[in-house]
Amino acid sequence: MPQPSASVPVAMASATSPFEAPPDTPSEATVMLASLLVPGLGQILCGQVLKGGLILVGSMFLCCGLGVFNLIAAADAYRVAQRIKAGEIVGPWQTF
Repeated sequence: MPQPSASVPVAMASATSPFEAPPDTPSEATVMLASLLVPGLGQILCGQVLKGGLILVGSMFLCCGLGVFNLIAAADAYRVAQRIKAGEIVGPWQTF
């Protein structure tokens, strides 16, 4: 799969291609706590803006954002941040 070049903004990369995450990605614990408080916020902090936005909107329709949905979003944000910190390229829709 072709990699977006450094001169192509992240927003210009296709929805299925890997992209460079923000260099200042917060720690795994920070994004996990952010997603526990506001589902999708951890993904947004990891640079997965569309995915995080959809999780946020979805959480508003499922139990007002409380419960199991928060735990799943927090676990996903934690694993995505771990992969970014390890130097992996994470796709915009990649989970866990």
